[in-house]
Amino acid sequence: MRRTTLALVFLTIAQGTVAAPLTYPLSVSSDGKLSGTGADLIRKEFPTAQFILYGEDHGFADSPIVLRAIAHEARPFGFKYHVVEVGPLSTHMIRETLKQKGTDGVHALVHEVPLGIPFLSLRDDAALASDFLGADAKGTAYLWGIDQEFIGSPPFHLKRLVAIAPNASARTAAEKLLKEEQEAAATAAQQNFLLSRYKDADFDALAAEFKGSAEALNIIAELKESAAVYQLWMGGHNYENNERRARLLA
Repeated sequence: MRRTTLALVFLTIAQGTVAAPLTYPLSVSSDGKLSGTGADLIRKEFPTAQFILYGEDHGFADSPIVLRAIAHEARPFGFKYHVVEVGPLSTHMIRETLKQKGTDGVHALVHEVPLGIPFLSLRDDAALASDFLGADAKGTAYLWGIDQEFIGSPPFHLKRLVAIAPNASARTAAEKLLKEEQEAAATAAQQNFLLSRYKDADFDALAAEFKGSAEALNIIAELKESAAVYQLWMGGHNYENNERRARLLA
């Protein structure tokens, strides 16, 4: 996509009345530059804004193209962090892959586990994320993932558990789960995915196998919370799902 045009719509509310919507054209040219009256409006907000919040429909190139152009212009005003709707384990994996192999590396991950990565698996989203691969003076990464782990992502994390298993028993347990997850993914049998079927007690038993390994226990804890979020939604408990997910995001 060489050119993307977006309309920004603002509603002015005064004295209990709603004014007619005002539309501000915003364009991104092939060289990644913002233009249009929408761009001028956004630029005026940079000096005093705390953050930039962008709502988008997943899977379309427009949003990351626009955001990348906005982020480039906003960086001199201190906007150095990019927060994405992806789990922290997956975000860390993608961040390290982008550092070492670029977007070609992410392309390889997508082919390794086709249902494993949400959103950052898309070319323009990965390109946007690649602009945030550094860290601040405290060592905090500029690219943050704050959501639950994606339902198809456990093969990546289970492979890591196999690699860092402290003993044969832990390795066998992780290998068994990995094989089951790969079989479920091969047929897209979502009901058989780890995050669809594993309960708190199951994760606690797995954690006992990896006692003493901080990295492994963190992986298991993230998967445990992700499973709870998904299973509330799958069970029709939408309010509880949103409440728990909101706490996780915070």
